[in-house]
Amino acid sequence: MERLARKEMRLIEITLDYPYANGEPFIEDELRIAEGFFDEIILVSMSGHTNNGPVRYVPGNVKLVNARKKQYEPLIAIACFIRLLGWKTVREVIFARKNIKAKENIIKIYRTIFLYYYYDALTRRGLRQIGIREHDVLYSYWMAGPAYSLAAFKHKCLTVTRTHRFDCFIENGYQPFRREIIEGMDAIYSISDAGKKSIERRLMPFTSSSEDKVRVARLGIFAYGLPKEWKRKEDDPFEILTCSYIKDVKRLDLIIGALENIMIRSEERRVGKECS
Repeated sequence: MERLARKEMRLIEITLDYPYANGEPFIEDELRIAEGFFDEIILVSMSGHTNNGPVRYVPGNVKLVNARKKQYEPLIAIACFIRLLGWKTVREVIFARKNIKAKENIIKIYRTIFLYYYYDALTRRGLRQIGIREHDVLYSYWMAGPAYSLAAFKHKCLTVTRTHRFDCFIENGYQPFRREIIEGMDAIYSISDAGKKSIERRLMPFTSSSEDKVRVARLGIFAYGLPKEWKRKEDDPFEILTCSYIKDVKRLDLIIGALENIMIRSEERRVGKECS
């Protein structure tokens, strides 16, 4: 009975580029897991790169919806400029400057809000093509513009978002409508403890939501190509691979520090054996 109820649910996932371009690589393995739990998965992509090469992995039970008709849509842009003149925008700008102490100037704040309105328009268009049902799971891979749209479906179906870095650490850069997104989501999954703590400390006090809805769900991939019975021998050489940009925020220096500690301890053990 539980399996039957689960099969009747659809996962509707909003992505920025997947399955186009090269971003959001962790989505592929997420889909490999999710395809076994849903009758249908609908990917709503915001990408403007739909004609730029092959499509990446998409499960057989996935329906792909392109929210964007072309890379730049003047009519949507005009509608978003009009929204910038509304009271909701004014209230958000006041909140950004007064409450969360956004360091960006007014022009950049308005530009970021405009971008959220643009993605909101694209997301709503994509969802209209689908038609939302009561038992759907709405999932935004980013706690950004698409998540702002999904927050409006609170109490209509299950709303979930991931949050990574730029979309949760407000001390590193302003992102609009944090209150609306947090209050409109049933669950928020941070990829790190630091992101979770930042949301709880910097944003939760301005909402009526409970901290229980913010949880940690780390990113990861399957162990491709490594046989299960493989075990490294003590004298075998080893390689360390990291798949990331070379930026300070990735803390690649910790790998060097860890290797240094390993070498020191290894030398201490060697000396200890010789002395004994």
